[in-house]
Amino acid sequence: MRLLVLSLALLAVGACSPPGHTPSSAPPTPHGATPSSAEDISNAMGAGLQGDARRAVELLRAVDSTTLSEKDRDYRTCMLERFGDGSTPVPPAPPRADTFAAEIIEIYRHYWHASLRAPERREDHTRALEHTLRTRLELPDKTDSVAIEHAVRDKLEAQGLHVLLGQTGVLRELMIWRQETRRAETVEMPHGTYRTNVAFLDDFMIFGWGQYATCEMRGAGGWVADRTLYAVVPIYDDLEGEEFRVTFLGHETQHFLDLDAFPDMAPWELEYRAKLMELAMADSTRFRVLQKFIEDQGDDPTSPHSYANRKVLEGLSEELSSLGVDSIESAEGDVVRGAAYSLFLADTARRDR
Repeated sequence: MRLLVLSLALLAVGACSPPGHTPSSAPPTPHGATPSSAEDISNAMGAGLQGDARRAVELLRAVDSTTLSEKDRDYRTCMLERFGDGSTPVPPAPPRADTFAAEIIEIYRHYWHASLRAPERREDHTRALEHTLRTRLELPDKTDSVAIEHAVRDKLEAQGLHVLLGQTGVLRELMIWRQETRRAETVEMPHGTYRTNVAFLDDFMIFGWGQYATCEMRGAGGWVADRTLYAVVPIYDDLEGEEFRVTFLGHETQHFLDLDAFPDMAPWELEYRAKLMELAMADSTRFRVLQKFIEDQGDDPTSPHSYANRKVLEGLSEELSSLGVDSIESAEGDVVRGAAYSLFLADTARRDR
């Protein structure tokens, strides 16, 4: 059996543009912040999403908090308290959690906290997680990771809860929610119109390691599995808005199509194509999409989002340069969408050959 490796759409929590708003320039620096401090905040969030809260803390310690917006000051304070010297795996288990769910949440938070503060020992922390779960579930010493997760899932589902486990990027995942409804959605994309099955997930007990690693500033907006798109409802301000229609439905539908057409693609390649599709569809959210890519870039293919973000930005810069455009920020929306779709079509043609 294989450990489930998941590809989640990562979003800024509560970061939708106002309805009808179409940015005409690069994303503004938050009120009260300096450009350099805003870049440090962005880099710190990227470090967290790449599984390195220690680096995030180092970046944030060097920032003068008086140069930050109120929101960024709160983020900095939270990160230093959560991951700085002498920190503990806060916050505590949420209210209304039954005893077993609360225990599992605490176990995973300890694992995330240790792994994020010492990424060079990530494998040791993963083995410690598995040992703790085996002990709690009274499983044999040789029980593998997949069987452990099946046991956790079975026990939680027996209590009426829904759960996501597996591997997301560089860390093992845990999301638990109480409510789930399903309906069909129509998705308009540059290469066609598709009908998809969407599960809408709500009333969460825990959102996963992405939110934990960024003090709830970033989080998973959804994923695709079992021929269904799973949407994390609390992440979105508007289920009819562009962020949901593009960054969730467009992104995840592209995963769905690619998993059928190119089943052997690496996780980062799936992300690369889905992120190009986001840019090919984005209008009012274009700069938010680009900002998300810019702040989380990396050279490690085992961190699919970060690696794909870098590949997308490199490819887009080259494509725009060939069109005589100096930078992504200065390009018109139609030009960015066209360039992103050209890269997407070129990648498809290469795979079809």
